[in-house]
Amino acid sequence: MFIHRCRLTLHDNVYYETRAAGRLYETEKYLHNYALTYALGLVRERGDNGHETIGAPYFVTTRSPTYAQDLTPLNGRVYVTPARPVNVSFAFHTFKYASNHYHDLSTASPADKNRPSYGRAKELAVGSEFECFAIAPQDLTKQLPRWIRLGLWMAKTRVEVTVYELEAKTIKAEPAVISIPLNSLDVASPLMVFDFISMPPVSLIVNARIDGPYYELDDKTRIPAGMKYTFPS
Repeated sequence: MFIHRCRLTLHDNVYYETRAAGRLYETEKYLHNYALTYALGLVRERGDNGHETIGAPYFVTTRSPTYAQDLTPLNGRVYVTPARPVNVSFAFHTFKYASNHYHDLSTASPADKNRPSYGRAKELAVGSEFECFAIAPQDLTKQLPRWIRLGLWMAKTRVEVTVYELEAKTIKAEPAVISIPLNSLDVASPLMVFDFISMPPVSLIVNARIDGPYYELDDKTRIPAGMKYTFPS
């Protein structure tokens, strides 16, 4: 088994809406594993014959997500964890409601007809660093990109990869606290306690204590074994 440690460094501000408080739109300090799997180029477009178009960038023509259709075929080939913050700062950006889809649903009075409306976005700032892990039965170092795009603004992000080759005998099987964020749907081991992070499309958990097998890297980072993309039936 190969575990790829991916260090992500933002070269632009990253914005995605985790929650809205009035006219403030906030970005969480974690990156979802669904978004990272797409951004790393692991989901490939399928042609009319059902075969993958190797090397083609992934895009969709509809607004409806197809996570289960896109990610389930990756099981047994690769799994990407959510990214944890390593060194994170935030920036605030004020924008005017215009032709984009961020708008105030309240009805304006006649006196406010010509008054512009503004919103504020809390974004992940340039220079912020994150870390995620790509788990696969083969070395993907040459396949993983060195630059990706993240968030609504398609922010430029640097990817640095360190790979670890682990044997089956390195798996430990005892209750332990996992130091990385997890998608709770994807963890095969029983979850004992955890902290909840509410964010779409599937909430994440941190500080999870599991009762099951896990890998432990040299720096004591623990990664549950047997994770795969799982969706409600």
